Amino acid sequence: MYWRKAAVNGAYIGGVGALCVLLEQLLGGNVLLALLSYAVPFVGFSWFSIRLRDKELGGRITYGQTFRYALMLSFFGAIIVGAATTVVNVLHPEYLADATDEILKIFEKTASEKDVLAFKDVASRMSFPATFFMYSVASYTFFGMIIGLITSAMVRR
Repeated sequence: MYWRKAAVNGAYIGGVGALCVLLEQLLGGNVLLALLSYAVPFVGFSWFSIRLRDKELGGRITYGQTFRYALMLSFFGAIIVGAATTVVNVLHPEYLADATDEILKIFEKTASEKDVLAFKDVASRMSFPATFFMYSVASYTFFGMIIGLITSAMVRR
């Protein structure tokens, strides 16, 4: 299908997304960068899907084609973002520990003890780089799937 284009364009989206993640972590949770990290996939999926439709497919694309392409874009972008996030968390492990502690404080106030123990278990596994990388790729791909559902409806003709 369009694997090569999806890999290259997904790398572009992932590169910009990774830059947003790195800047957000360096600047200490900037809200504008957090919003930008949501906007980048949305704009990127729309832009690259429109280019695919107009340049490769003669101006016509189905919802399914657009959704599959957006899913491929998100997967390849997720690899880049996951790698960058994992490297940052290996080099700066306090950031993940501080974020986990903040979430745990909120969780202890609002959740049951069973849920708190489950969160602690998951958080302890996140300290391993491979687990963190796989979680990052899976979550970014899922996030891309949700955005792909929306952009596919807008781009199809």
